[in-house]
Amino acid sequence: GLKPAFEQLARALTDGRYTALADVTVLYTPAYRDWAEWIESRIERHGITATRSRLGAPVEDGRQSGHAVLIVSPAGLDQHEIERVSALVGPSLQPQPKVWPVRVDEEEFPAELADVSSVDLRGLLEEDAALELRRRLGLTGPEPMRPAERAAPRFPRDPMTTNVRGRNLFFVGRDDLLEHLRDDLSAGPDRSCLLYGRAGLGKSQVALEYCHRFGGAYDLVWWVSCGNDDLYRRDLAALASTLDLPAASDPVASVLRHLDSTAGRFLLVYDDVPDLAELPPAPTTGHLLVTSRARDHWNSRGAELQVAPFTTEEGAGLIRKLLPAAPAEGAADVVATVRAQPIAVHLAATWLRQAAANERRLDRNTGEAARKAVEDFLTSYEAERTKVAEDVGDRAHQVAVDLALRSLEELSGPGAVWLVEACAFLASTGVELRLLRSDPMRRALKQVELRLADPIMIDAVLRAVDRLGLARVDLGRGEPLRMHPVVQELVRERLELRGLAVRRREQIQEVLAAVAMRGAVDPGIHLALAPHVIPVDAMSSRDHSVRNWVVSQVTYHWEQFDTVNWRMAQAIGDPALEAWSQSGDDRVLWELHTVLSNVYRMLGKTGRARELAQVALREQSRTLGAEHPRTLVTAMTYAVAQRAMGAFDDAYLWDRAALTGLRELYGADHALTGRAMNNVAVSLARTGNPREAIQLAEDRVRRRTKIFGEYDSDALWTRCNLAAYLREAGEYEQSRRILSEVQNYLGFVAKEQPERHQSLWLRTRAGLAVSNRLLGRPDDALDFDQEALEGFRHLYGDDYLGTLMCRASLAADLFARDETAVAIAEAEIVALSFDRLYDRHPFTLAAEANLAVYLRGGGSLERGLELGGAACDALARAVGARHPHTLAALVNHASALVEAGRLEEAAAIEERAARLLSDMLGQEHPYA
Repeated sequence: GLKPAFEQLARALTDGRYTALADVTVLYTPAYRDWAEWIESRIERHGITATRSRLGAPVEDGRQSGHAVLIVSPAGLDQHEIERVSALVGPSLQPQPKVWPVRVDEEEFPAELADVSSVDLRGLLEEDAALELRRRLGLTGPEPMRPAERAAPRFPRDPMTTNVRGRNLFFVGRDDLLEHLRDDLSAGPDRSCLLYGRAGLGKSQVALEYCHRFGGAYDLVWWVSCGNDDLYRRDLAALASTLDLPAASDPVASVLRHLDSTAGRFLLVYDDVPDLAELPPAPTTGHLLVTSRARDHWNSRGAELQVAPFTTEEGAGLIRKLLPAAPAEGAADVVATVRAQPIAVHLAATWLRQAAANERRLDRNTGEAARKAVEDFLTSYEAERTKVAEDVGDRAHQVAVDLALRSLEELSGPGAVWLVEACAFLASTGVELRLLRSDPMRRALKQVELRLADPIMIDAVLRAVDRLGLARVDLGRGEPLRMHPVVQELVRERLELRGLAVRRREQIQEVLAAVAMRGAVDPGIHLALAPHVIPVDAMSSRDHSVRNWVVSQVTYHWEQFDTVNWRMAQAIGDPALEAWSQSGDDRVLWELHTVLSNVYRMLGKTGRARELAQVALREQSRTLGAEHPRTLVTAMTYAVAQRAMGAFDDAYLWDRAALTGLRELYGADHALTGRAMNNVAVSLARTGNPREAIQLAEDRVRRRTKIFGEYDSDALWTRCNLAAYLREAGEYEQSRRILSEVQNYLGFVAKEQPERHQSLWLRTRAGLAVSNRLLGRPDDALDFDQEALEGFRHLYGDDYLGTLMCRASLAADLFARDETAVAIAEAEIVALSFDRLYDRHPFTLAAEANLAVYLRGGGSLERGLELGGAACDALARAVGARHPHTLAALVNHASALVEAGRLEEAAAIEERAARLLSDMLGQEHPYA
């Protein structure tokens, strides 16, 4: 371009004094590497060589022709580094012409640099910052345009989306490790790296510091706890929700697909992966940081870095960060004593801080207090070490925890120690403060120490726990209490040795069970309790209140309308079922059977669902009586399971019995009675009695809307069912009208319980497809079905009943549009899927009867005849010879017989079918 000409002109006008900038060195302290990366990339856009180096590397100064030096945020330097930077910059009255510090935040520069002219990028947006950088470097003209690249460094700012907890203010050292980690991940847009090492060496803390130090380089940073599959799925499902992704049958798969397709820069941290051979699924793009105790099975998935114990300098640095007056030699002795284990060093440092504070209260000066604290620690450590058995795996950690707990008791009393011991049985991923501040927790603490009955004392205790390093509690941000798994394990082992572990676990189980009782008025309680059910082993409890909590927790997860929660319900419910089977606590056991039946049904395991409900129904009938409300509720659950298995007649009998009993107990307007009315209507329609189903559904809608209004969710669901019954009765236009009304109502109420309303929206669209097709509008029907099918697949997956029914309807749309070959292909998939999932269910047989029609239309008469005849016979056995579905299949089969020239046989079938359809549905019905 014109750049060489302009440079030649500049040299002529300045009598040769002008020298074009050829290269720039960008120096940075470790905490500001993300800024250095961005500055380097913006300079290189101008064709100028930029070299990025950590402060401390040898560099040429700014006197060299065509060379400049930028020093990014030289804050927080030690004296040696300050002297080196001062030498580069030069005297304040005669600074180097092309050496500038760069200000990017409000951190104060050393006094030696305070008056030096700097490049000030503070508070600037990206393009303004780039303009200021070009101005100071003398880079004239517009910046060359570059296409957006995911690999290009991002302008440093907070990630737009993150769940990463607050920075560890006591993090020290590890700069070389973090530099290597950044080198590995920044080498390309799609990279992964493993941090591995023994428990307690600080792998998670290194990952956390990376997130904060380099989080500005990413649009999204998301922390995923991988201690077990439930935690992993929970955290990725939370990301899907944060990104406002549509609800899906598998939110994890949905969010991974989204990340693979995004153009943004993102980082996922998979923390504490137990077995790399079973590394949870991850995106194929972006950056992935994994922490694990072992490196086995990582193979060539990416780079790997080992996390080692502290160096003496790092450990001493942590001690001096908490106790600045600690003597250098004494700090080094403490580090060596605890074998440089990061957790042990941190516990030692917090102990020293507290001990020094106690000494200062005795009028010792700061230096004397620190020296005395170090002496006391080394003496106390040695005395405590002799009490710990030689075969204890990590004596340094055990001794440090013992000393911290003793100091905590001296500082805050036995209640504080009890709280730490209780938290050792909870999830290491965090305990919400509202659980620790709850009335049940306060009552439990009161039994240990009377003064803790006062709510204002709880936060004081939590502060003491944090000050002594036993857990991290940020009362300002309100973040959950987090206790390191190593500390938890050591506290539990300590309790085991004293014979207190079982009782302490039982006590915290009882506290959480009491908290769960508020779930009826505070739905968020069960969400807060969810991470702790399995760690505290609530499923094995013999306490009745704890078992009630387990049942309510399983119920909560069942009601959340997604597979992550359904699997969580199963993960809690199955071991509880096994543990309680021989306990004699029958009431909660049968309640658990009932709710687990619903869970298994939603997961598509209908056989297991029926088995569980059947056992509960039998035992409750025996122990409580057939008319007890719990027995009647279980009867409804059993009926639903029976319907799912295709036993329509039996389901109707149980539904009818439940409705009769509940109406007698509670009256017609009670919520349980309303559920029973809805279920009976469904069973009536399944058994071929749509007119009776219509009457019952209309009665229920009338009662719900009278009490709760037109927008009531339950009323809308029943109206959607009512539209289906009207179609069965041949009233297609009225069915379409009701569905259109439901659709309009949903536009107003969908913001509440969006998952549930999304499911109802899809059912409404699928119903509109059927109604429009029956009204002779196959094009409209196809549009509705395609939209509904996409939604069902995304929300529940391909094997969900609603998905298969919608796909069957889509095949009918295609056939009605004369797209016979495509219709056959779809119908074959539907029939095979039904057979695989439901065996010889009536829905399977109906799908085969429909396929027979399409085959005949496609010219496969013989195959259509054979399949259609077999489907008719099987339907007659499954639902009865008089059932409308059997009769409709017979009419279609008769048409095939006519095509095959078997006229007498066809006429006999048609005459009988027409007579029975007229009797069942009325002479005005289109089928008749």
